[in-house]
Amino acid sequence: MKFSVEDNVNLSMSNTLRLPVRAEYYCEAYSTEHVAEALTFVERQGLPLLVLGEASNVVLPPVLKGLTLRVRMEGIEQHGDVIKVGAGVNWNNLVMLLCEDEWSGLENLSGIPGSVGAAPIQNIGAYGVQIEDCIVSVSVYDRHDGCACVMSREDCRFGYRDSIFKGEYRDRMVVTNVSLHLSKQFTPVTSYRDLQAANVQTPLEMARLVRSIRSRKLPDPVNAPNVGSFFKNPILDESAYVDFKSAHPTAPDGVRTDEGVKIHAAWLIERCGLKSMRVGDAMVSEQHALVIVNTGAATQSDVDELATRVREAVSDRFNLSLTIEPTVLPL
Repeated sequence: MKFSVEDNVNLSMSNTLRLPVRAEYYCEAYSTEHVAEALTFVERQGLPLLVLGEASNVVLPPVLKGLTLRVRMEGIEQHGDVIKVGAGVNWNNLVMLLCEDEWSGLENLSGIPGSVGAAPIQNIGAYGVQIEDCIVSVSVYDRHDGCACVMSREDCRFGYRDSIFKGEYRDRMVVTNVSLHLSKQFTPVTSYRDLQAANVQTPLEMARLVRSIRSRKLPDPVNAPNVGSFFKNPILDESAYVDFKSAHPTAPDGVRTDEGVKIHAAWLIERCGLKSMRVGDAMVSEQHALVIVNTGAATQSDVDELATRVREAVSDRFNLSLTIEPTVLPL
């Protein structure tokens, strides 16, 4: 497929929040060579570059200046128990396909919208599993050095919904492929309350169960445009958590992790009475308090203002800070 650049492209239906967005310039990359051509274009024109997957975890402004590059690389290769996947593959489709083939490791991450390339950037996680648990390496194109290279899991510096791609290398690396270590031996991860009574025998059964739970708890982006969880769960050290539970004994038990004890942000927001709160057409979902939905014609300004009010209310009542999970691009 020949590489091409278009101008003034409407991306309003290409982001899951359905915000009104236009790209000054837009292109799609189906190969590493296309990525290199896109980078040559921005360098010659002196333009900024924005890399997008399925725009399922980003809040976009009305105008995307410079070149917006959507990575469309496909392909799934098996090398023993390592599966190498193109960055443009749909994440949920990949999970279900691998689970049907009895590969285990990703089943708790079924139902998450977005592309494979975005998964390590966000270090996506759900129901006791994070993508870093399975990653062997991430193939990238290095903008600074002008070449393709491979980064190990350690190189990626994964954290809670975080990675080096959101920090130091945010504007440097373009993810092209992700290599995952999976297993044919199924050991269900049922540490989360919703899964503790699960009686599943295969990865596919677990994946279907997780998708069912997610569909009951979270609004479908197709019917209620959103970017999933808008806020991270606050993490407290043990002493702070004990103080929190003492002050708020009805709060759900926290989840202990290597980083500390996660507090349920949805409970904090609900206790502040913020479900259905809205600014313009941006609204805190009635179905799940962690989700902000577009009820019609919301703008980025509406979403930003609503998120600010939620954070202020939680801070005032609980003295806890909520961190925004999706990437919010500046106006």
